[in-house]
Amino acid sequence: VIDDDMKIIYDKILKADGVIFATPIYWFSPSGIMKKVIDRLTALENMIFIDGRSWVEGKVAGVIAVGNDSGEIQVISLMFSILNSMGFIIPPFALAYHARADDVLNNESAVLDAANVGRAVFLMAKLSKEFKEVWYDVRLEKWIKKELIEKVRKEAEEIRKKTYSERSRIITKLMRENERK
Repeated sequence: VIDDDMKIIYDKILKADGVIFATPIYWFSPSGIMKKVIDRLTALENMIFIDGRSWVEGKVAGVIAVGNDSGEIQVISLMFSILNSMGFIIPPFALAYHARADDVLNNESAVLDAANVGRAVFLMAKLSKEFKEVWYDVRLEKWIKKELIEKVRKEAEEIRKKTYSERSRIITKLMRENERK
């Protein structure tokens, strides 16, 4: 347990239906502070092993990245994949970026995109409020171990045998044709 202000962030995220993560772009990555926040959010995601579900599952997320150089899409895609792996829902148009040395407020397109991040997060949160199912179901593990693995192994072995005999037939035929030449 780390005694710091992360508890405040946990509480705000747990109360929220949607979260917009905004970060400066540092060397094609989110800032160190944003990376630490995301790393610490793993505690909420890991509740899968205690409660059977991630505590952020079903919450909606958007990302805004700003910097004076390139790397914006890399930052956003990295954050999207991490947040989605934790259980956050990423709606369409939930990203905005500005990667130039000039003032972001002069970039009308980036400002419009940022406003739409908020709109997209709001709309998706509103839509997903009614959805009560668990997306990541730990109960599937029993089914996978009990039924699925053996069925897949058996089918894969049958395919391997069939493919092997077919390949052997073709290779033998090609070798005979090659010997005739």
